[in-house]
Amino acid sequence: MAKIEPAILKRLEEYVNRLDELCVAFYEGRYDHIEAPELRIELGRKYAKVFKGDSIHTFVNLINGDILKAASYKAPAPNGVRGNIFDDDCGIHCVGPFGALYLNGPTINF
Repeated sequence: MAKIEPAILKRLEEYVNRLDELCVAFYEGRYDHIEAPELRIELGRKYAKVFKGDSIHTFVNLINGDILKAASYKAPAPNGVRGNIFDDDCGIHCVGPFGALYLNGPTINF
């Protein structure tokens, strides 16, 4: 397995922590009978999978920090780049409580 830059890992952790805070606030504000699913990270060779419960929330490229929309459980969508974890807001502008935002069409954002 290739060595992952410490800066990427640190920023990935910040991204997931901020995402977790927003998801908890979203669920508390809208659903009084459901708790926000737990977020966790699984590192791969090229991508980190960000899980929300048992489903994939987003993929993060471990080389450049791009946040990608999930196409399936195993792979990101082609042309799925939505933002970057090195953006000022850790890339939160490009995701919602259920995954990466669509490029066109309706979305649920924080």
